[in-house]
Amino acid sequence: MSPNIQITFHEFSGEHFNRSEAYATIETYLSERTSREAKKLKAEVVKDSSQSVLLSMDENEEVTDEFEGVKLRWVSKKTTPRTQSFSRYAESEEEVLQAHFP
Repeated sequence: MSPNIQITFHEFSGEHFNRSEAYATIETYLSERTSREAKKLKAEVVKDSSQSVLLSMDENEEVTDEFEGVKLRWVSKKTTPRTQSFSRYAESEEEVLQAHFP
């Protein structure tokens, strides 16, 4: 197995383009680290937690992390969706978080 692995987590999943639980969980996990390290942040109001603001990496930002002794590099970027479909939303890109294991 190669020590250089990349895992991509798409913001939206499923047929109805629901927000991915994995993406949201990772975004919350990275929130503290990204607010200290990233140069560009985006803010999102989290309605379920009494109107708190979640800071996360903006597009093309990168932070490093260590989880249970494993070093990771997280990258946030926009990509073309995996499938082309008609949508009521004009935007043709989606945000992804990528975990790189150097």
